[in-house]
Amino acid sequence: MKKRVLAMVMASILALGMLGGCGSQEDAITNEANENEAGGDEADSTEAEDKGGASGEGYTIGFLNTLISSKWRAQLMENAEAGAEMLKEEGKLKELIIQTCQSDVNTQLNQMNQMINEGVDCILLDPASTTALEDAVKTAVDKGILVLCIQDAAPYEGTYCITDNNEVMATALATWVAESIGGSGNIVELTGIPGHSDDTVRVNKMHEVLEENYPDINILASAPCHYNYSEAQSIISQDIATYGDQIQAVISQDDMAPGTLLAFQNSNTEYVPMVGHTSKSFLESWKEEDLDCIAYSIYTGKIVDAMNIAIRLLDGGKLNPDVLTPNSFDENLINQIRLEAPYIVTNNGDPDASWMEGLTVTQAVSVEEALEICEGHDDDWTLDRYMSEEELDALFLD
Repeated sequence: MKKRVLAMVMASILALGMLGGCGSQEDAITNEANENEAGGDEADSTEAEDKGGASGEGYTIGFLNTLISSKWRAQLMENAEAGAEMLKEEGKLKELIIQTCQSDVNTQLNQMNQMINEGVDCILLDPASTTALEDAVKTAVDKGILVLCIQDAAPYEGTYCITDNNEVMATALATWVAESIGGSGNIVELTGIPGHSDDTVRVNKMHEVLEENYPDINILASAPCHYNYSEAQSIISQDIATYGDQIQAVISQDDMAPGTLLAFQNSNTEYVPMVGHTSKSFLESWKEEDLDCIAYSIYTGKIVDAMNIAIRLLDGGKLNPDVLTPNSFDENLINQIRLEAPYIVTNNGDPDASWMEGLTVTQAVSVEEALEICEGHDDDWTLDRYMSEEELDALFLD
């Protein structure tokens, strides 16, 4: 049967993608981190200017990544490396040093202290904790090192946060899921990494939307799956065994969607509306299996956007106060730039749908249009973009 064959193919593709993302990719990152060194024990703001783009050598930027556990993270790393090469060719970047802590806070603290001692000009911090790195961040800022938190909106003084617009994304997903089952019924929920700010913001906002606008929606079960498709498959399989046809929809995030699909396929259970994924392979399955999905493209190109923003700040640029919003975890700290995703995918791509409310940059596209965008890319590629020079200009004062 087509479903069974497709499940086997998808499982093979996903397993290979996971091996590639967690094995050779991590080796490459480790090698890069070990081979590259930035001069100097300390970096104050004057030294950063002396070492910067004006000298023709470019800046040294450190990227502290939280984990590699998915194809999305592997694509993020590929973008970081590709963006670094472009900036090196332009004379803006001397070196990008990448370290990954696999969500271990103590490891990330050691990695951050190493970068501080090496005197990098900027640290792009994907924080493993929104609180535990405060002293290390303060040390970096006091030494004149620019710190940009990416992905997670850790409320650290003296930093900027460049994040997805998680609130509007969560609103769109919760609204679509609720309306896909007529505003009432039973759903199951898959969450990300407990304690990580992205997951906390998204889950809290989804619950708020459901409680305020759809009080007749009941969450049968909720479990963390750490953005991992195999964990998602296991949890949904258990939920199907427990609740059966009581499940009317599945709400999740990011890379967990392929695991949800496989769980339904392997159990020979009828599909329900679910949050999907913008990888080419999932979009193909979506179309072939005639799924009812929504997918919001959490784009990996933001790492390149972050590097470009960092370089402009190091060059003396000033962010336009109008683009800064209150931090997701401390409303008194006005330091967060919320970037909308490039695309939101549904079956028909309706730009006037209720879940598109509040989105000003994100384009509504159909699954067929999304597949056209994916042409020429491999099966693991997810819908992506970089900010244009004009978009970057708009973030800064003239």
